[in-house]
Order: sequence, then C-alpha cells, then structure tokens
Amino acid sequence: MPQARCEIAATAPSVPASTPPHYVAAALDGSRPGTYFVNTKDPHTRLRNIAEATAFHEAVPGHHFESSRLEQLGHLPLLRRKARITAFSEGWALYSERLADEMGLYSTEEARLGMLTMDAKRAGRLVADTGLHAKGWSRQQAVDYLLTNTPMPRALAEAEVDRYLAQPGQALAYMVGQLKFQELRGKAEQALGAAFDLRDFHEVVLGHGKLTLGLLDDVVTAWLAER
Repeated sequence: MPQARCEIAATAPSVPASTPPHYVAAALDGSRPGTYFVNTKDPHTRLRNIAEATAFHEAVPGHHFESSRLEQLGHLPLLRRKARITAFSEGWALYSERLADEMGLYSTEEARLGMLTMDAKRAGRLVADTGLHAKGWSRQQAVDYLLTNTPMPRALAEAEVDRYLAQPGQALAYMVGQLKFQELRGKAEQALGAAFDLRDFHEVVLGHGKLTLGLLDDVVTAWLAER
C-alpha cells in the first residue's frame, strides 16, 4: 500500500472555470505531494452528483494510488515509472470508479448515479473524438452531440471538444484501457477460481511500472502461468 497521502487543494485563480478537477503527481524530489485540485469557480455550472466518482478517479483508488505505488518501484528506470501511457493510467482510473463501488465507497445512491453519469460522458466522448478525427465533424457538431446525448453542461462540452481537437484519440485510450483492466481481471478470476485474490491482481498490474496494454497482458498471463 502506498504511504503517501493525497493532498486536496483548490485550483489556482488563473485556472479557467471550465477546467475539471484533476490530479498532479508528486514531485520526484518530494518537494510537492500528489495533489487533487478541485475547481471551485462557478459551482452552479457543475453536476454535483459526479463529485465522488471524479474524486475516486483522480485520487484514491485512482491516479494518486497508481502514481504513489509507482513511486515506490525505485528499482525500475524512471521511464517505467513516469512514462505517459494514457491507456494504462486512465484505464486504471476508469476501472477505479467501478472498483470504488465494489468497495462501498459511494455515500449515496445519487453518488452512484453520478458514476453512471460519468459513464455516459465517456461514451459521448468516444463518439465526439471519432467524429472529429475520422468523420470530418466540425467543432459545433461535436459540441451539439455532447449536449444532446450526455448530461454535460455547455461549458464542459465545449472544453471537452477543444481537448479532443488537440489530443486525437485520447478519449478512446481511456476506454480501451478500462476494458483491458476489466478483461484481465476476468481472465484471472476464471483461471484462479477460489484462489483469486483481488489484492494480488492489483499488485501485479501496478507493480511493474507503466506498461503498454500488450505488455500488461503479457505480465498478467505470465503471473497466471506461475500460479
């Protein structure tokens, strides 16, 4: 278990109101802790029921847990601990939203509905990302799609579309990563039966540094063969 606690802070005054809550990993020299930044501007424009799901994604058991665990792997090269592999990091964070539900962390049924609201948001982003970069959609087409098919407020929908205009395929990487973590967990549960321990599975997938999804599959397959 990582020893580092997650700090929580408001975003800086210069950060736009449309910027969603986000996590910044700890500094390598220990001068700054891992911090979950919450945007406190214009709270009336935000969906309140997604607050818990967002926190579980960005902090614990999501990005902070993953990042802090990787920091403990001092025997690995820095690249293996800090590489930006979106499908791995964001796949784990999406997986963590549902893991939090298994752990009983959501405080109310409204908060659990927020988890499903986040699922709807991610599904809409898959369409918008693909529309923009494979179907020739305009920015306005993508914004209109998100407003029609997801519960995103306009400011967030516009910010999301601008984000995926600048980062083609990022939305897809989130979901592909989540599906891989779920697939590998199902594979392990089936192979090990009553001997399956979720803690062991999590140690395997987070204990080898940041991996491409192909290498992650290889690591889990090798672990199952050893067992």
